[in-house]
Amino acid sequence: MKQAFYEKFGWTEVEVLPQDGTARTYTRVEKGGKHALVMDIPQDENTMLEYLRIGSYLRDNGVRVPEIYELEAHNGFALIEDFGSLPMRIAVQESASAQKEIYQKAFVMLEQLKALSDVPPLCVYESNAVHKGRRRVMEWYLPAAQKRTIGADLVDEYLAIWDGIEKTLPPYKRGFVHGDYHVDNIMVLSDGSLGLIDFQDAMFGSPLYDLGNLLEDMRADVPADIQKIAVDKLTEDERTWMRILTTQFHCRLLGQCLLWPIRQNKPQYMRFLPRLEAYVRDALARDPLLLPLKQFFDDLGLDFTLSNDLNIDEVKGFISDEAF
Repeated sequence: MKQAFYEKFGWTEVEVLPQDGTARTYTRVEKGGKHALVMDIPQDENTMLEYLRIGSYLRDNGVRVPEIYELEAHNGFALIEDFGSLPMRIAVQESASAQKEIYQKAFVMLEQLKALSDVPPLCVYESNAVHKGRRRVMEWYLPAAQKRTIGADLVDEYLAIWDGIEKTLPPYKRGFVHGDYHVDNIMVLSDGSLGLIDFQDAMFGSPLYDLGNLLEDMRADVPADIQKIAVDKLTEDERTWMRILTTQFHCRLLGQCLLWPIRQNKPQYMRFLPRLEAYVRDALARDPLLLPLKQFFDDLGLDFTLSNDLNIDEVKGFISDEAF
């Protein structure tokens, strides 16, 4: 069906792009020397409709997102603008001298997202699967680290600690949150500007979630001087919120990096565990607000060093079939 979709508009296949952590796939196609991408979101028309709705909103507000050329939403196909093959991750690796400039452009684009008004209806962060996902450190990572099954009562105790921490925080201004603002979803375009992809899971919450995602990315280390550029502009309350949101984010990904190989046969994500573990160890060691969480993990004997001795086949039997 996919081939028939793009061929009826006169396009031919060039290559299938590597798949990410979702079921979504991209195929680069060509017509008359021009390239485009075929986005295939299998059996999920709602996700396609969200992509179109949010993309239209961002485009109308001056954010550089791919144009839509052709569409078969009911089949999950869209022919979209090709932003090329230079994600921010590769751009900063290839040019150390341009690293700071590229990150500063990414910070500017974040400010652009933060300033968006009349945000369309989006799922609120606290009601989103992303927020729920902070439980994955308990349901996936802890069983693997300690080679034992984990009861629901222990998970509930962990979540109650997070609830208590959140109640101590000041209110924050809600706005548009991309939800996956990292170096593989920010593209460096041919003119040096940045383009944004993978925005269909946007949320309504604190834009600091996106900043933390960028600064403490599981895919890349961000130099301290570059982090300082962004963090120095934050108020004390904003720094507090970013620390909490980012640590919740890491707790989700620690489990997700085990979910991917066990449920989806994508072992390549396990290579990110050491960096995520280091982020969590650092946060627990230096942030007083996280002391209840640190004490909880200390009492469990969880030191966040699983990646030093991980055999996925040995641990997957300890993970519940009901794990989120």
